[in-house]
Amino acid sequence: MIRDIYYSVDYCVDRLVSDMEKLKLYREKLREMTQEVDEDTRSVQPMTNRGFIEAVFGVEKRDEVKVKIPEGIRNKGSGPVKKRMIGEKEMAILKAKKGSIKCGRCGEYVDHNARTCKKKANDSASK
Repeated sequence: MIRDIYYSVDYCVDRLVSDMEKLKLYREKLREMTQEVDEDTRSVQPMTNRGFIEAVFGVEKRDEVKVKIPEGIRNKGSGPVKKRMIGEKEMAILKAKKGSIKCGRCGEYVDHNARTCKKKANDSASK
């Protein structure tokens, strides 16, 4: 019912916004109705938020809520230690971030070390 009333007022204002004279008349009618409601309900206490929610939803708020913790559930961690699978794309990104290493024999930043250096093989073959 409350939603219907809000919808009706909103609908009327949207329809009358282009005609200011009719909008003023509508405002005056609403003011008159508001004054009538005030006169009729002077002795009635205003509704609290809790009372309003109970009236709208039809549900009373409980003073105490009991929640039982389920048995047999582990809260900490994520089970046995298992590392996730790393895909090829992620491996390539990690390898690119590492950068290349410096070879001890040729002194260049390449993807080999002193043991696998081509210069070593050439130097040993020439001697």
